[in-house]
Amino acid sequence: MRPTRSRTWLERRQSTTFAPSDAEQSPIVSDAVQGMYVQAAQLADNMTGVKGTANGNLASVPGQLIQTDGTQYTWNSNLGPVTPGANVNGSEEIGWESLPDVPGFVLNDSMKVFNKFRNESGIMPFYISVDDPATVKRFIVVLPGKPRDTWKYANYMLNARNIVVEQQFAPFNTMGLTGNNASVGIVAPAFLNMQDLSAGACKPQYLCFAASLWQEGGTNKNPKMQHELTSFDAMDAILDQLFDKSIYPSLNQVVVAGHSLGGQGVQRYAVMKKTKAYDSNVRYWIANPGSWAWLSSNRPYPNANATCAPTFDDWPYGIHGNTSKITKYARDDAVVNNGADIVARYQSRTVNYAFGLFDVGSGDTHCQAAWQGSNHLDRGSNFVMSMGNDFPGGFPKTHTADFIANVTHQDYSMYSASISLQRLFGDELNTRNPDLTNVTNPGDKPAKAPSTGQHAFATPVHEIMARSLLGGSIGVTILAFFFLPLLFQSNYDQGWEKDEYR
Repeated sequence: MRPTRSRTWLERRQSTTFAPSDAEQSPIVSDAVQGMYVQAAQLADNMTGVKGTANGNLASVPGQLIQTDGTQYTWNSNLGPVTPGANVNGSEEIGWESLPDVPGFVLNDSMKVFNKFRNESGIMPFYISVDDPATVKRFIVVLPGKPRDTWKYANYMLNARNIVVEQQFAPFNTMGLTGNNASVGIVAPAFLNMQDLSAGACKPQYLCFAASLWQEGGTNKNPKMQHELTSFDAMDAILDQLFDKSIYPSLNQVVVAGHSLGGQGVQRYAVMKKTKAYDSNVRYWIANPGSWAWLSSNRPYPNANATCAPTFDDWPYGIHGNTSKITKYARDDAVVNNGADIVARYQSRTVNYAFGLFDVGSGDTHCQAAWQGSNHLDRGSNFVMSMGNDFPGGFPKTHTADFIANVTHQDYSMYSASISLQRLFGDELNTRNPDLTNVTNPGDKPAKAPSTGQHAFATPVHEIMARSLLGGSIGVTILAFFFLPLLFQSNYDQGWEKDEYR
Protein backbone atom coordinates (compact mmCIF):
# COMPACT_ATOMS: atom_id res chain seq x y z
CA MET A 1 0.00 0.00 0.00
CA ARG A 2 1.41 3.37 -1.00
CA PRO A 3 1.29 6.34 1.37
CA THR A 4 -2.06 8.05 1.85
CA ARG A 5 -2.41 11.81 2.03
CA SER A 6 -5.44 13.43 3.62
CA ARG A 7 -6.54 17.00 4.10
CA THR A 8 -4.41 17.36 7.23
CA TRP A 9 -1.24 16.96 5.18
CA LEU A 10 0.44 20.26 4.39
CA GLU A 11 3.75 21.12 2.81
CA ARG A 12 6.11 23.36 4.76
CA ARG A 13 8.76 24.67 2.44
CA GLN A 14 10.02 27.89 4.02
CA SER A 15 12.07 28.49 7.15
CA THR A 16 10.92 30.55 10.10
CA THR A 17 13.91 32.89 9.92
CA PHE A 18 12.12 35.41 7.69
CA ALA A 19 9.31 37.14 9.57
CA PRO A 20 8.79 40.84 8.75
CA SER A 21 7.11 42.88 11.44
CA ASP A 22 3.60 44.28 11.14
CA ALA A 23 5.18 47.73 10.90
CA GLU A 24 7.09 46.64 7.78
CA GLN A 25 4.10 44.94 6.18
CA SER A 26 1.36 47.49 6.85
CA PRO A 27 2.54 50.20 4.39
CA ILE A 28 2.83 47.59 1.64
CA VAL A 29 -0.69 46.30 2.19
CA SER A 30 -2.00 49.87 2.45
CA ASP A 31 -0.39 51.00 -0.81
CA ALA A 32 -1.84 48.00 -2.64
CA VAL A 33 -5.32 48.67 -1.25
CA GLN A 34 -5.04 52.22 -2.62
CA GLY A 35 -4.05 50.94 -6.05
CA MET A 36 -0.40 52.01 -5.80
CA TYR A 37 0.77 48.59 -6.91
CA VAL A 38 4.24 49.43 -8.21
CA GLN A 39 5.06 51.38 -5.06
CA ALA A 40 3.82 48.48 -2.93
CA ALA A 41 6.02 46.10 -4.91
CA GLN A 42 9.05 48.33 -4.36
CA LEU A 43 8.42 48.39 -0.61
CA ALA A 44 7.96 44.61 -0.53
CA ASP A 45 11.18 43.99 -2.40
CA ASN A 46 13.06 46.38 -0.13
CA MET A 47 12.12 44.54 3.06
CA THR A 48 15.18 43.16 4.79
CA GLY A 49 15.80 39.61 3.68
CA VAL A 50 13.89 39.64 0.39
CA LYS A 51 16.52 40.49 -2.20
CA GLY A 52 19.09 37.78 -2.60
CA THR A 53 17.31 35.42 -0.19
CA ALA A 54 16.44 31.91 -1.29
CA ASN A 55 16.39 29.96 1.94
CA GLY A 56 13.46 27.78 0.88
CA ASN A 57 11.04 25.87 3.08
CA LEU A 58 7.87 26.95 4.74
CA ALA A 59 7.23 28.65 8.02
CA SER A 60 4.29 27.51 10.10
CA VAL A 61 2.56 30.79 10.84
CA PRO A 62 -0.58 30.92 13.04
CA GLY A 63 -3.85 31.74 11.34
CA GLN A 64 -3.22 30.02 8.05
CA LEU A 65 -4.69 26.55 7.89
CA ILE A 66 -8.15 25.10 7.55
CA GLN A 67 -10.10 24.25 10.67
CA THR A 68 -8.59 21.49 12.86
CA ASP A 69 -5.20 22.15 11.27
CA GLY A 70 -4.41 25.35 13.14
CA THR A 71 -5.68 28.71 14.28
CA GLN A 72 -8.01 30.41 11.83
CA TYR A 73 -7.94 33.96 10.55
CA THR A 74 -10.33 36.20 12.45
CA TRP A 75 -12.67 36.51 9.49
CA ASN A 76 -13.22 32.76 9.17
CA SER A 77 -12.76 31.60 12.75
CA ASN A 78 -16.49 30.94 13.13
CA LEU A 79 -16.81 28.93 9.96
CA GLY A 80 -19.02 25.90 10.31
CA PRO A 81 -18.03 22.33 9.45
CA VAL A 82 -15.20 22.19 6.93
CA THR A 83 -15.70 19.99 3.89
CA PRO A 84 -13.15 17.19 4.27
CA GLY A 85 -10.56 16.50 1.61
CA ALA A 86 -9.93 13.29 -0.31
CA ASN A 87 -7.81 10.29 0.58
CA VAL A 88 -5.68 9.00 -2.26
CA ASN A 89 -2.98 6.39 -2.74
CA GLY A 90 0.30 7.14 -4.43
CA SER A 91 2.56 10.17 -4.45
CA GLU A 92 3.89 12.96 -6.61
CA GLU A 93 7.14 11.09 -7.21
CA ILE A 94 5.91 7.61 -8.10
CA GLY A 95 2.54 8.64 -9.49
CA TRP A 96 -1.04 8.75 -8.24
CA GLU A 97 -2.99 5.50 -8.38
CA SER A 98 -6.42 7.01 -9.04
CA LEU A 99 -8.44 10.19 -9.15
CA PRO A 100 -10.26 9.97 -5.80
CA ASP A 101 -13.80 10.88 -4.88
CA VAL A 102 -13.84 14.47 -3.63
CA PRO A 103 -16.71 15.52 -1.34
CA GLY A 104 -18.80 18.19 -3.02
CA PHE A 105 -17.49 17.42 -6.52
CA VAL A 106 -18.26 15.18 -9.47
CA LEU A 107 -15.46 13.85 -11.67
CA ASN A 108 -16.16 14.59 -15.33
CA ASP A 109 -14.08 12.32 -17.52
CA SER A 110 -16.03 12.51 -20.75
CA MET A 111 -14.84 15.78 -22.32
CA LYS A 112 -12.81 15.20 -25.47
CA VAL A 113 -10.11 17.66 -26.52
CA PHE A 114 -9.20 17.56 -30.21
CA ASN A 115 -6.00 18.53 -31.97
CA LYS A 116 -6.04 21.34 -34.52
CA PHE A 117 -6.99 18.95 -37.33
CA ARG A 118 -9.81 17.51 -35.21
CA ASN A 119 -8.79 13.99 -36.18
CA GLU A 120 -7.26 12.91 -32.84
CA SER A 121 -8.39 13.51 -29.28
CA GLY A 122 -7.94 12.69 -25.62
CA ILE A 123 -10.08 13.00 -22.49
CA MET A 124 -9.39 15.94 -20.15
CA PRO A 125 -10.68 14.90 -16.70
CA PHE A 126 -11.80 17.58 -14.27
CA TYR A 127 -13.69 17.90 -11.00
CA ILE A 128 -16.75 20.13 -10.99
CA SER A 129 -18.93 21.50 -8.19
CA VAL A 130 -22.06 23.31 -9.35
CA ASP A 131 -25.44 23.36 -7.61
CA ASP A 132 -27.60 24.60 -10.46
CA PRO A 133 -26.30 25.02 -14.03
CA ALA A 134 -29.19 27.36 -14.80
CA THR A 135 -28.30 29.93 -12.13
CA VAL A 136 -24.52 29.78 -11.70
CA LYS A 137 -22.99 33.23 -12.26
CA ARG A 138 -19.29 32.45 -11.98
CA PHE A 139 -16.92 29.53 -12.29
CA ILE A 140 -13.50 29.36 -10.67
CA VAL A 141 -11.13 27.10 -12.60
CA VAL A 142 -8.39 26.25 -10.10
CA LEU A 143 -5.16 24.67 -11.32
CA PRO A 144 -3.09 22.24 -9.21
CA GLY A 145 0.43 22.74 -7.93
CA LYS A 146 3.55 20.75 -8.68
CA PRO A 147 2.32 17.58 -6.91
CA ARG A 148 -0.65 17.40 -9.35
CA ASP A 149 -2.97 16.80 -6.39
CA THR A 150 -5.94 18.45 -8.03
CA TRP A 151 -8.30 17.17 -5.34
CA LYS A 152 -6.53 19.24 -2.67
CA TYR A 153 -6.92 22.48 -4.59
CA ALA A 154 -10.54 21.70 -5.37
CA ASN A 155 -11.19 21.17 -1.66
CA TYR A 156 -9.37 24.33 -0.59
CA MET A 157 -11.32 26.44 -3.06
CA LEU A 158 -14.57 24.82 -1.91
CA ASN A 159 -13.79 25.75 1.69
CA ALA A 160 -12.89 29.28 0.63
CA ARG A 161 -16.30 29.49 -1.02
CA ASN A 162 -17.88 28.23 2.20
CA ILE A 163 -16.41 31.21 4.04
CA VAL A 164 -18.00 33.64 1.61
CA VAL A 165 -21.34 31.87 1.55
CA GLU A 166 -21.76 31.11 5.24
CA GLN A 167 -20.44 34.27 6.89
CA GLN A 168 -23.16 36.82 7.58
CA PHE A 169 -21.01 39.94 7.83
CA ALA A 170 -19.41 42.54 5.57
CA PRO A 171 -17.76 42.61 3.14
CA PHE A 172 -18.90 39.20 1.98
CA ASN A 173 -22.65 39.71 2.27
CA THR A 174 -22.39 42.42 -0.40
CA MET A 175 -21.29 39.88 -3.01
CA GLY A 176 -24.71 38.37 -3.52
CA LEU A 177 -23.40 35.04 -2.28
CA THR A 178 -24.54 34.81 1.33
CA GLY A 179 -26.37 31.53 1.85
CA ASN A 180 -26.29 30.76 -1.85
CA ASN A 181 -23.80 28.19 -3.12
CA ALA A 182 -25.48 28.23 -6.52
CA SER A 183 -23.86 31.52 -7.52
CA VAL A 184 -20.32 30.15 -7.90
CA GLY A 185 -19.18 26.83 -9.32
CA ILE A 186 -15.69 25.35 -9.09
CA VAL A 187 -13.77 23.38 -11.73
CA ALA A 188 -10.45 21.67 -11.01
CA PRO A 189 -8.67 20.22 -14.08
CA ALA A 190 -6.60 17.09 -13.43
CA PHE A 191 -3.29 17.68 -15.21
CA LEU A 192 -1.59 14.30 -14.93
CA ASN A 193 1.80 13.10 -16.13
CA MET A 194 3.38 9.87 -17.29
CA GLN A 195 4.11 8.69 -13.72
CA ASP A 196 0.36 8.78 -13.16
CA LEU A 197 -0.14 6.72 -16.31
CA SER A 198 2.13 4.02 -14.89
CA ALA A 199 0.54 4.21 -11.43
CA GLY A 200 -3.06 4.18 -12.68
CA ALA A 201 -4.60 7.65 -12.20
CA CYS A 202 -4.11 8.53 -15.85
CA LYS A 203 -6.25 6.12 -17.83
CA PRO A 204 -5.23 5.18 -21.39
CA GLN A 205 -7.74 7.62 -22.91
CA TYR A 206 -6.79 10.51 -20.58
CA LEU A 207 -4.46 13.33 -21.59
CA CYS A 208 -1.11 13.01 -19.79
CA PHE A 209 1.85 15.35 -20.05
CA ALA A 210 5.58 15.14 -19.42
CA ALA A 211 6.61 16.03 -15.86
CA SER A 212 5.20 19.52 -15.06
CA LEU A 213 5.27 20.87 -18.61
CA TRP A 214 1.50 21.29 -18.64
CA GLN A 215 2.09 24.62 -16.86
CA GLU A 216 3.86 26.05 -19.92
CA GLY A 217 1.58 24.75 -22.66
CA GLY A 218 3.41 21.45 -23.13
CA THR A 219 2.18 18.79 -25.54
CA ASN A 220 0.40 15.61 -24.49
CA LYS A 221 2.37 12.36 -24.30
CA ASN A 222 -0.70 10.19 -23.88
CA PRO A 223 -2.68 9.16 -25.85
CA LYS A 224 -0.15 8.85 -28.65
CA MET A 225 -1.03 11.19 -31.51
CA GLN A 226 0.47 12.02 -34.86
CA HIS A 227 -0.38 15.67 -34.22
CA GLU A 228 -0.26 16.40 -30.49
CA LEU A 229 -2.31 18.99 -28.65
CA THR A 230 -1.25 21.14 -25.69
CA SER A 231 -2.40 21.75 -22.14
CA PHE A 232 -3.55 25.21 -23.27
CA ASP A 233 -5.83 23.55 -25.84
CA ALA A 234 -7.32 21.61 -22.93
CA MET A 235 -7.86 24.84 -21.01
CA ASP A 236 -9.57 26.36 -24.04
CA ALA A 237 -11.89 23.37 -24.25
CA ILE A 238 -12.89 23.77 -20.59
CA LEU A 239 -13.60 27.49 -20.96
CA ASP A 240 -15.50 26.92 -24.20
CA GLN A 241 -17.78 24.51 -22.37
CA LEU A 242 -18.29 26.84 -19.40
CA PHE A 243 -19.26 29.73 -21.65
CA ASP A 244 -21.74 27.58 -23.57
CA LYS A 245 -25.04 29.37 -22.90
CA SER A 246 -27.02 26.24 -23.66
CA ILE A 247 -25.44 24.69 -20.55
CA TYR A 248 -24.85 27.70 -18.27
CA PRO A 249 -27.25 30.42 -19.44
CA SER A 250 -26.66 32.78 -16.49
CA LEU A 251 -22.86 32.68 -16.44
CA ASN A 252 -21.15 36.06 -16.20
CA GLN A 253 -17.49 35.42 -15.42
CA VAL A 254 -14.83 32.71 -15.23
CA VAL A 255 -11.81 33.11 -12.95
CA VAL A 256 -8.74 31.02 -13.81
CA ALA A 257 -6.83 30.70 -10.53
CA GLY A 258 -3.59 29.11 -9.41
CA HIS A 259 -1.03 29.17 -6.63
CA SER A 260 2.67 28.24 -6.90
CA LEU A 261 3.15 26.06 -10.01
CA GLY A 262 -0.55 26.54 -10.68
CA GLY A 263 0.08 30.29 -10.63
CA GLN A 264 2.81 29.79 -13.22
CA GLY A 265 0.34 27.91 -15.38
CA VAL A 266 -2.30 30.63 -15.08
CA GLN A 267 0.14 33.43 -15.93
CA ARG A 268 1.56 31.65 -18.96
CA TYR A 269 -1.89 30.75 -20.20
CA ALA A 270 -2.99 34.38 -19.76
CA VAL A 271 0.00 35.49 -21.85
CA MET A 272 -0.60 33.07 -24.71
CA LYS A 273 -4.34 32.36 -24.65
CA LYS A 274 -5.86 32.76 -28.08
CA THR A 275 -8.62 35.34 -28.22
CA LYS A 276 -12.23 34.22 -27.93
CA ALA A 277 -15.34 36.39 -27.90
CA TYR A 278 -15.91 35.63 -24.21
CA ASP A 279 -12.41 36.76 -23.14
CA SER A 280 -13.79 40.06 -21.83
CA ASN A 281 -15.35 37.95 -19.06
CA VAL A 282 -12.29 35.89 -18.13
CA ARG A 283 -10.22 36.88 -15.09
CA TYR A 284 -6.85 35.49 -14.01
CA TRP A 285 -5.75 35.14 -10.37
CA ILE A 286 -2.02 34.42 -10.02
CA ALA A 287 -0.57 33.73 -6.56
CA ASN A 288 3.08 33.20 -5.58
CA PRO A 289 4.35 31.62 -8.82
CA GLY A 290 7.88 30.24 -8.77
CA SER A 291 8.77 32.01 -12.02
CA TRP A 292 7.19 34.12 -14.75
CA ALA A 293 6.85 34.49 -18.48
CA TRP A 294 8.59 37.90 -18.50
CA LEU A 295 7.21 40.30 -21.09
CA SER A 296 10.17 42.63 -21.54
CA SER A 297 13.77 41.67 -22.23
CA ASN A 298 14.95 43.49 -19.09
CA ARG A 299 15.75 41.44 -16.00
CA PRO A 300 16.39 42.65 -12.45
CA TYR A 301 19.34 40.26 -12.01
CA PRO A 302 21.10 40.05 -15.40
CA ASN A 303 23.89 37.51 -15.41
CA ALA A 304 22.84 36.13 -12.03
CA ASN A 305 24.07 32.91 -13.55
CA ALA A 306 26.01 33.30 -16.79
CA THR A 307 25.26 29.77 -17.97
CA CYS A 308 21.83 30.82 -19.25
CA ALA A 309 22.80 34.14 -20.79
CA PRO A 310 21.80 32.85 -24.27
CA THR A 311 18.48 31.43 -23.04
CA PHE A 312 17.24 33.71 -20.24
CA ASP A 313 14.44 35.05 -22.48
CA ASP A 314 13.36 31.71 -23.95
CA TRP A 315 9.87 30.39 -23.23
CA PRO A 316 8.60 29.72 -20.60
CA TYR A 317 10.72 32.44 -18.94
CA GLY A 318 10.20 35.06 -21.64
CA ILE A 319 8.78 35.61 -25.10
CA HIS A 320 11.66 37.29 -26.96
CA GLY A 321 14.14 34.42 -27.13
CA ASN A 322 14.29 31.35 -29.35
CA THR A 323 10.82 31.20 -30.89
CA SER A 324 11.12 27.45 -31.49
CA LYS A 325 10.83 27.04 -27.70
CA ILE A 326 7.44 28.77 -27.59
CA THR A 327 4.52 26.46 -26.90
CA LYS A 328 3.16 25.04 -30.15
CA TYR A 329 -0.21 26.40 -29.10
CA ALA A 330 0.84 29.99 -29.90
CA ARG A 331 4.16 29.85 -31.73
CA ASP A 332 2.72 31.64 -34.77
CA ASP A 333 1.58 34.51 -32.54
CA ALA A 334 4.98 34.95 -30.88
CA VAL A 335 6.93 35.50 -34.09
CA VAL A 336 4.76 38.43 -35.19
CA ASN A 337 5.97 41.95 -34.37
CA ASN A 338 8.56 40.56 -31.94
CA GLY A 339 5.82 39.64 -29.47
CA ALA A 340 4.52 43.19 -29.04
CA ASP A 341 0.96 42.13 -29.89
CA ILE A 342 1.10 39.40 -27.26
CA VAL A 343 2.18 41.96 -24.67
CA ALA A 344 -0.64 44.34 -25.62
CA ARG A 345 -3.20 41.55 -25.42
CA TYR A 346 -1.96 40.49 -21.96
CA GLN A 347 -2.04 44.09 -20.75
CA SER A 348 -5.69 44.34 -21.78
CA ARG A 349 -6.76 41.27 -19.81
CA THR A 350 -8.11 41.29 -16.25
CA VAL A 351 -5.30 39.94 -14.09
CA ASN A 352 -5.04 39.83 -10.28
CA TYR A 353 -1.67 39.08 -8.68
CA ALA A 354 -1.39 37.96 -5.05
CA PHE A 355 1.78 37.67 -2.97
CA GLY A 356 2.43 36.38 0.53
CA LEU A 357 4.73 38.80 2.34
CA PHE A 358 6.48 35.93 4.15
CA ASP A 359 7.11 33.95 0.96
CA VAL A 360 10.85 33.96 0.32
CA GLY A 361 10.99 30.30 -0.66
CA SER A 362 13.22 29.64 -3.66
CA GLY A 363 10.52 28.14 -5.89
CA ASP A 364 11.81 27.60 -9.42
CA THR A 365 15.54 26.89 -9.18
CA HIS A 366 16.38 27.11 -12.89
CA CYS A 367 19.01 29.59 -14.01
CA GLN A 368 16.46 31.62 -15.99
CA ALA A 369 14.35 32.08 -12.85
CA ALA A 370 17.38 33.43 -10.98
CA TRP A 371 17.55 36.30 -13.48
CA GLN A 372 14.03 37.26 -12.35
CA GLY A 373 14.79 37.21 -8.63
CA SER A 374 15.89 35.06 -5.73
CA ASN A 375 12.54 33.84 -4.40
CA HIS A 376 8.77 34.01 -4.89
CA LEU A 377 8.29 37.46 -3.37
CA ASP A 378 11.39 38.94 -5.00
CA ARG A 379 10.37 37.72 -8.46
CA GLY A 380 6.75 38.70 -8.05
CA SER A 381 7.61 42.20 -6.87
CA ASN A 382 10.05 42.60 -9.75
CA PHE A 383 7.43 41.45 -12.25
CA VAL A 384 4.95 44.05 -10.98
CA MET A 385 7.64 46.72 -11.26
CA SER A 386 8.49 45.54 -14.77
CA MET A 387 4.85 45.81 -15.84
CA GLY A 388 4.78 49.33 -14.42
CA ASN A 389 8.13 50.59 -15.69
CA ASP A 390 9.07 48.72 -18.87
CA PHE A 391 6.08 49.60 -21.05
CA PRO A 392 4.38 52.83 -22.15
CA GLY A 393 1.32 53.64 -20.09
CA GLY A 394 2.61 52.14 -16.86
CA PHE A 395 0.98 49.36 -14.86
CA PRO A 396 -2.08 48.05 -16.75
CA LYS A 397 -5.36 49.49 -15.55
CA THR A 398 -7.02 46.06 -15.64
CA HIS A 399 -4.37 44.48 -13.38
CA THR A 400 -4.14 44.50 -9.57
CA ALA A 401 -1.43 43.37 -7.13
CA ASP A 402 -2.38 42.35 -3.59
CA PHE A 403 0.11 41.70 -0.80
CA ILE A 404 -1.05 39.39 2.00
CA ALA A 405 0.50 39.99 5.43
CA ASN A 406 1.84 37.10 7.52
CA VAL A 407 1.37 34.53 4.74
CA THR A 408 4.06 32.24 3.41
CA HIS A 409 3.74 29.76 0.54
CA GLN A 410 0.49 28.09 1.60
CA ASP A 411 -2.40 27.66 -0.78
CA TYR A 412 -5.37 27.94 1.53
CA SER A 413 -3.92 30.97 3.28
CA MET A 414 -3.77 32.78 -0.02
CA TYR A 415 -7.25 31.66 -1.11
CA SER A 416 -8.95 32.60 2.17
CA ALA A 417 -7.37 36.02 2.75
CA SER A 418 -10.02 38.72 2.69
CA ILE A 419 -8.77 40.49 -0.45
CA SER A 420 -8.35 37.15 -2.24
CA LEU A 421 -11.95 36.20 -1.50
CA GLN A 422 -13.00 39.52 -2.97
CA ARG A 423 -10.97 38.92 -6.16
CA LEU A 424 -11.99 35.30 -6.56
CA PHE A 425 -15.66 35.44 -5.65
CA GLY A 426 -16.79 39.05 -5.57
CA ASP A 427 -15.40 41.34 -8.26
CA GLU A 428 -17.95 41.77 -11.07
CA LEU A 429 -19.93 38.74 -9.90
CA ASN A 430 -23.12 40.20 -11.33
CA THR A 431 -21.54 41.75 -14.44
CA ARG A 432 -21.46 40.28 -17.92
CA ASN A 433 -19.27 42.42 -20.16
CA PRO A 434 -20.04 42.63 -23.90
CA ASP A 435 -18.34 39.94 -25.94
CA LEU A 436 -15.31 40.93 -27.98
CA THR A 437 -15.96 41.62 -31.65
CA ASN A 438 -12.32 41.35 -32.74
CA VAL A 439 -11.18 37.79 -32.07
CA THR A 440 -8.10 37.75 -34.27
CA ASN A 441 -4.69 36.68 -33.00
CA PRO A 442 -1.26 37.98 -34.06
CA GLY A 443 -0.36 34.84 -35.99
CA ASP A 444 -3.65 34.38 -37.82
CA LYS A 445 -3.20 34.01 -41.55
CA PRO A 446 -5.32 36.39 -43.64
CA ALA A 447 -8.35 34.72 -45.14
CA LYS A 448 -8.16 34.35 -48.90
CA ALA A 449 -10.58 36.56 -50.79
CA PRO A 450 -13.21 34.50 -52.63
CA SER A 451 -12.51 34.13 -56.34
CA THR A 452 -14.80 36.09 -58.66
CA GLY A 453 -13.70 34.15 -61.74
CA GLN A 454 -12.30 37.39 -63.18
CA HIS A 455 -8.52 37.76 -63.35
CA ALA A 456 -6.49 40.93 -63.51
CA PHE A 457 -6.48 42.58 -66.97
CA ALA A 458 -9.23 40.20 -68.12
CA THR A 459 -10.87 42.68 -70.48
CA PRO A 460 -12.90 41.34 -73.44
CA VAL A 461 -10.02 42.06 -75.87
CA HIS A 462 -7.50 40.29 -73.65
CA GLU A 463 -9.80 37.30 -73.26
CA ILE A 464 -10.22 36.99 -77.07
CA MET A 465 -6.46 37.14 -77.61
CA ALA A 466 -5.77 34.59 -74.87
CA ARG A 467 -8.33 32.16 -76.21
CA SER A 468 -7.02 32.55 -79.76
CA LEU A 469 -3.46 31.83 -78.65
CA LEU A 470 -4.58 28.82 -76.63
CA GLY A 471 -6.64 27.43 -79.52
CA GLY A 472 -3.81 27.97 -82.00
CA SER A 473 -1.32 26.19 -79.74
CA ILE A 474 -3.58 23.17 -79.40
CA GLY A 475 -4.15 23.03 -83.18
CA VAL A 476 -0.43 23.17 -84.00
CA THR A 477 0.27 20.40 -81.50
CA ILE A 478 -2.36 18.10 -83.05
CA LEU A 479 -1.08 18.68 -86.59
CA ALA A 480 2.51 18.05 -85.51
CA PHE A 481 1.65 14.65 -84.04
CA PHE A 482 -0.31 13.75 -87.21
CA PHE A 483 2.35 14.68 -89.79
CA LEU A 484 5.57 13.73 -88.00
CA PRO A 485 5.18 9.95 -88.59
CA LEU A 486 4.67 10.60 -92.31
CA LEU A 487 7.73 12.81 -92.56
CA PHE A 488 9.97 10.37 -90.68
CA GLN A 489 8.67 6.97 -91.81
CA SER A 490 12.05 5.25 -91.51
CA ASN A 491 11.88 5.74 -87.76
CA TYR A 492 8.24 4.84 -87.38
CA ASP A 493 7.28 1.30 -86.45
CA GLN A 494 3.94 0.37 -84.94
CA GLY A 495 5.29 -2.98 -83.86
CA TRP A 496 6.29 -1.64 -80.40
CA GLU A 497 2.62 -1.01 -79.60
CA LYS A 498 1.73 -4.60 -80.49
CA ASP A 499 4.56 -5.95 -78.36
CA GLU A 500 3.58 -3.70 -75.46
CA TYR A 501 0.10 -5.15 -75.12
CA ARG A 502 0.88 -8.85 -75.57
